[in-house]
Amino acid sequence: MITPDQLENRDIEAPKPIDRICRNCGTRFRIPVGEIAFLRDVFGDRAKLPSRCSDCRIDRRLEQQRIVDDGRDDSLACANCGTTFLFTAREKRWYVERFGPRACYPRHCPSCRENRRTRAHD
Repeated sequence: MITPDQLENRDIEAPKPIDRICRNCGTRFRIPVGEIAFLRDVFGDRAKLPSRCSDCRIDRRLEQQRIVDDGRDDSLACANCGTTFLFTAREKRWYVERFGPRACYPRHCPSCRENRRTRAHD
């Protein structure tokens, strides 16, 4: 914790936002003080500051989760209950047809999806 005395005496430097250039698209972006503090709180000295702008980070995350319609069934783990469930080739095709090329794998098993729908309608 930074004390007011430390700031006045300049024993430590006050946190500042950091400007970077995205390694994917080359745009200049700023890492806010709050994000820097969050990363340092969570990861400590091992904290790595982002090297991509927020748009490129989102695109990269989506790319990793994008459905590949390869005609095979996949076993997925539910993010809610941890149960392994089968995501069939037929379901993959439906997701891709329904949501387009940015379709992502479902994060919840069928029973948790149904429970979420039921709660939403109550």
